[in-house]
Amino acid sequence: MPDATAGRRPAGELEASVLAALWAAGGRPLTPADVQRDLDAALNANLARTTVTTILARLHEKGSVSRTRSGRGYAYLPVQDSPGLAARRMRTELDKSARDDRGVVLARFVSELGPDDEALLRSLLASGAEDAAEAADDAAHAAEAAHAADAAGDRGTAGPQAGGSGPERRRGRRDAQGRRRVNIAVWLPLLLPLLAVPAARRLAEVLPPRAAAWLLAGSAAVLAACSTAALVLLAGAGALRLPPVAALGHLVLPVVGDQETVPAAVLASVLLAAVLVALVRAGRRHLLLPARARRAAARSGQAAGDLTVLDDPGPDAYALPGRPGRIVVTSGMLAALDPREREALLAHERAHLAGRHHAFLVVLAVAVACHPVLRGLRAPLSYALERWADEEAAAHVGDRRLAARAIGRAALAARPGPRPATVLSATAGPVPRRVAALLGAAPAPGAGPSCAPGRRAP
Repeated sequence: MPDATAGRRPAGELEASVLAALWAAGGRPLTPADVQRDLDAALNANLARTTVTTILARLHEKGSVSRTRSGRGYAYLPVQDSPGLAARRMRTELDKSARDDRGVVLARFVSELGPDDEALLRSLLASGAEDAAEAADDAAHAAEAAHAADAAGDRGTAGPQAGGSGPERRRGRRDAQGRRRVNIAVWLPLLLPLLAVPAARRLAEVLPPRAAAWLLAGSAAVLAACSTAALVLLAGAGALRLPPVAALGHLVLPVVGDQETVPAAVLASVLLAAVLVALVRAGRRHLLLPARARRAAARSGQAAGDLTVLDDPGPDAYALPGRPGRIVVTSGMLAALDPREREALLAHERAHLAGRHHAFLVVLAVAVACHPVLRGLRAPLSYALERWADEEAAAHVGDRRLAARAIGRAALAARPGPRPATVLSATAGPVPRRVAALLGAAPAPGAGPSCAPGRRAP
């Protein structure tokens, strides 16, 4: 029973004490019994349950608290914090004044402010429209939550509760927007090659051979690096959720949503393993096999400078990279061409070695291992490299028709023997298209391939 000797407290003081108890609950709805227990401990009093219930019902009628059904009664939750409640009371008092007196009331209020409060009010009024809009949005969310909670309580079901203060909600929205931007930044590199490869192919068709080769190889390298970095981020985000890694510290990579982190990390790890296997195969195909072919040619052929002649009636010629690089040509190919055509053919192969064209192919092979879609750049890059060497050969012999004839006759006579599939050869690629390009106009000065020192393309 309540203590009859306790003095009666003003209603306003009891309402403030009840609201303080609700705020102290940290967002947990309290029943009248919970509030009574907290008030008895805080005020060292023995309040009647009916008194607490009456105060809560009065606060609900004023719109200061929301309620949800809890058993046979209700559980209560504050709609606003202490500053918000004070502001609401000020607004209520202002609304009580007549319309014509509002300006007078506000003027009297401002005139009674101290210098610090006046400066703070001016600063708040000068704040940006964005803060005002967010504050209005927060108020609307709070009102909707309170209304939904009341409706759910009346129906006897648990309704939504106001979720945190305005600054917390704004911070949560900004964090969500930041995560969406990070998600796009991570997933975009994996999808970008689908659009970039066709664009690069079209652009390479209108560029000179040398510029086209650099464009295609550079684009492949950048796209492959970005897609691999995206896979590493996705796999890393999942690795940070493993207990041994998580024990090292509270590390988070917000690259995907919490529910998608583990599946995305597993998929990214599988893809990274496939990339590693493809890189090993590409290294063997582009580095190990040409080195073996270079040693085999040195053992079975006759060397003279950078040229190795194989005693083989089957016409063939190609360039092998290395230190030093070698030009391998068979006796059958030498017999199929006249001396000037042989000079043009050898100039073509030397252009491959001098321009390090094999490095372009290695870069593309590594890129394809990282992202298979980049395989679409392989044919245009090979064509650009052969056209680059064609123009160098034409500049060397000083006759574009001679270079075209030498390449055409070599391609018609070629009978390639055992050799690495990745070597560069004058007889490879769309030879009729290359011959037609040589018979056409030369590239504009400064736009075409580089010429040897002291020589210019005719």
